[in-house]
Amino acid sequence: MTTIERPPARLGLDLDGTRSDQSPAEGLMLLASNAVNANDETHALGLKPLPRGYASIGARVMFSCPTLGSALDATSNYFNSAYGVFDLNLAETGADARLTLRAQAPDGRNRANLEAIWISLITMVASRYLGHDLPVRKAGLHSLADVSTRLSHSLEGVSVDRSTETYIEFAAELLNTPSSIRNTRTPLLDSLIFSLCPPQPSVESQNQMMFATTLEAYEDEHVSSDMSTRQKRRIIRQVHGDGFRSLAMKARAEHAVALLTQTRTSIGDIAEIMGYADERSFRRFILNQTGRSPSEIRRIDSLEQRESVSRLRAQLENVTRLLEI
Repeated sequence: MTTIERPPARLGLDLDGTRSDQSPAEGLMLLASNAVNANDETHALGLKPLPRGYASIGARVMFSCPTLGSALDATSNYFNSAYGVFDLNLAETGADARLTLRAQAPDGRNRANLEAIWISLITMVASRYLGHDLPVRKAGLHSLADVSTRLSHSLEGVSVDRSTETYIEFAAELLNTPSSIRNTRTPLLDSLIFSLCPPQPSVESQNQMMFATTLEAYEDEHVSSDMSTRQKRRIIRQVHGDGFRSLAMKARAEHAVALLTQTRTSIGDIAEIMGYADERSFRRFILNQTGRSPSEIRRIDSLEQRESVSRLRAQLENVTRLLEI
């Protein structure tokens, strides 16, 4: 039976320097609660406190601009002129853009952690601006930054260098990207929710990427790289027929589950899309692969996703409403 895996959980934040089992949502809740309780959006790490609403105003500044480049320039001006805690600088070098953040803090460790938290927050807001994760190529965080803070979920999977400065790098061509924001009264909340529940790629691209990656790994392990793709696949089918077939079946099942949970396409139409002559055969395939019927998958998984996002938004809203201006 195939297990349909959910996307991997994103990492949370923990300010004491240890890896935490808390979820990303719990990490953001902790940070937001800290800011509210301390009445300080530096979380008592900065040389001077930042009043509630500082991040929310920064997000509004960013969202009011027509392109990402102008948004980051305007946000830099805001950071550099308000309260004197941060110095934010955007620079282009050839095909790369680098956003560098420096904080005023009483010591190096506080500075490192404060910069790590805020470069992550800026990345979240920029991602909400774009409507998809900001494709950061590389990040630099101070060597004194706590490991769990340095691996915050907004920078998960990014190559992070030990550095004397805190920065993110991405393709300079993204600076011309227009805003995806129409209107929002809660820019900070929307950015946090977006970072935890980003839109998924299209079902077609998901399936193509997953199947291509799985097949490539299988070919690399079992078949000589000197052969053509056609030769590789013929040998895989001849020598490893069952293994190859199981990969194909898993890809087909995951594609079907994505269609069931991420679209409103009827089960009959999904069966046709998947290449089945009739709905009954498709239902039998899904039941054999997942242990559940298509109707059950659609009813339970889609409902769970909606309820989960709704609960998460309500919890974060209760905290961030005190940070929005």
